[in-house]
Amino acid sequence: MNNNDTSNKKIMELESDLEKFTMELSSAYEELSLIYEITNEMETLLDPEVLSSQVLDKAVKLLKVRIGFLMLFEDENKLILKASKGFGLGEPERFNKYNPFKGIVGMAISQGKPVIWCDASDKEEARLGIKSCLAVPILVRAEKIGVICLGDKTSGESFYSSDEKLIFTLAIHVGAIFANSRLHHRIESLLFDTVKALVSAIEQKDPYTKGHSERVAEISEAIADEMTMTNEEKQRVKISGILHDVGKIGIPASILIKLEKLDYEEWEKISEHPIKSVSIIKNIEELKKILPSIYHHHERYGGGGYPDGISGEQIPLIARIIAVTDTFDAMNSNRAYRSKLNLEEILREIKDKSGSQFDPRVVQYFFFAFDKGKVKVE
Repeated sequence: MNNNDTSNKKIMELESDLEKFTMELSSAYEELSLIYEITNEMETLLDPEVLSSQVLDKAVKLLKVRIGFLMLFEDENKLILKASKGFGLGEPERFNKYNPFKGIVGMAISQGKPVIWCDASDKEEARLGIKSCLAVPILVRAEKIGVICLGDKTSGESFYSSDEKLIFTLAIHVGAIFANSRLHHRIESLLFDTVKALVSAIEQKDPYTKGHSERVAEISEAIADEMTMTNEEKQRVKISGILHDVGKIGIPASILIKLEKLDYEEWEKISEHPIKSVSIIKNIEELKKILPSIYHHHERYGGGGYPDGISGEQIPLIARIIAVTDTFDAMNSNRAYRSKLNLEEILREIKDKSGSQFDPRVVQYFFFAFDKGKVKVE
């Protein structure tokens, strides 16, 4: 072989290596760009169910697999299924028998790195109908967040090291988002406990309204559920229901529990409570989104309510929901000045005031919830 042949061969080898490197670099760039795009879409998500579903959906599409699930730690030793794909109608029964710590999931968590099983026929994952699988832990520093498990490529191929690298990179990026979601819900839970303590202090002034705010919150949430609101919206409905009367803490107990009809001055004081409510909570950043709902919950759909006398769609939807549930619970409770009404009277009153006092659409969904037993009547 002459020098020219040797040189040509080396050039061809270099060109081949360069082409291979360029393809790998291009593939890596595409994968990283895709992961950046995915995580950028998700970074504002705070609902763990929605976030889990989106992460799993992306992972399933990335590797083109038939089946997959995502589990998150509820506490140190308990994994909860948050999202799944490809299991069909038999999913609940299959997962009831499945112990994640005995299979590939437990191995990925204990080792803190991805694990591939080319043949899962004699493994715990066989209970789920999985033949081959990849499990990737979701970690934030040393904290275990959860795990992504993917099974059976649609092509019938095995999982490769490039697959585990890709999903592990995705898991690293979304781990911080899951941790942020978890922190948000802990803060929200603490805030909710504080809110309930504040409402309890108000209800001590008026024993006749004990439990009123929680019942309003519960029924309002049932209506929101019938209206297929998102979890975030339902949480706002719940907190608005709990806090709708918080301004009554600034009203004398003598007015709140008065047996006789209120005079004009006393009525004026009572009707100020939505304004006082907003004044009390307006500086709490996490509650700013619910201020309009609390402020307007005594407006009337046909106009003439308070504090602003607005009507129809001008009234925030959550305020329109609370208008119905607040009235329902008030009529269904004993008060200082009267006994509670019978159920037939209450339901007739709600129907009769549809369109004048209440939003007809909210009334419709109230009755949907009532007919399904979601509205408790004592």
